[in-house]
Amino acid sequence: MKVELQNVSKSYRIGGQEVPVLHNVSFTFPEGKALAVTGPSGVGKSTLLHILGGLDAPTSGNILFDDADLAQLADEPRARFRGKHIGFVFQFHHLLAEFSALENVAMPLVISGMTVEEARESSFDILQRVGLEDRVEHLPGQLSGGQQQRVAVARSLVTNPDVVFADEPTGNLDAQTSRSVTELLLELHQEQGNTLVIVTHNQELAESLGIIAEMKAGGGLERRS
Repeated sequence: MKVELQNVSKSYRIGGQEVPVLHNVSFTFPEGKALAVTGPSGVGKSTLLHILGGLDAPTSGNILFDDADLAQLADEPRARFRGKHIGFVFQFHHLLAEFSALENVAMPLVISGMTVEEARESSFDILQRVGLEDRVEHLPGQLSGGQQQRVAVARSLVTNPDVVFADEPTGNLDAQTSRSVTELLLELHQEQGNTLVIVTHNQELAESLGIIAEMKAGGGLERRS
């Protein structure tokens, strides 16, 4: 799926004052490729990702997924589009503490209308793929940080989305676990053929993706390699 930003701007009103974060950002993400978005803290990388994924609305501009403009959709159809086409991985896994690993992964499938039995089967398959087949009934609190993040990766990919957005997915992990999660994301990206966009401060991770876009002060986004 082709993803394109056209003159996207975003401002927040803080204390009665408009604070611009993004200004007329235009960029086309290579379809079916993995790309890293880098840049200094506070430049608007997470804001960009949230807008790209329909979690936040731009002040102006267009967000095109093929012919669908996410910026023009109302809340409900935007949520449906997000559930069908987009997967998210965040720095903090956001797993529901009272649900098992299997139940956390199955939730997007059940919400989309799949039967509980089918959802559990699909969820077990992907948890097996990420090496957690012996942890499927464990609660998040019974898992290590790396295992919790693997569950989050499985949850984001269980719907086989066209596009995956990851916001500092290894930022809360040690170096060895970080490499393991990165390798997993890239393996699954290649298997599923999705477009993968990772916001990161980790230069090693960014270089491993091969394509890097850098955010500049004022919200510009430029392809660096």
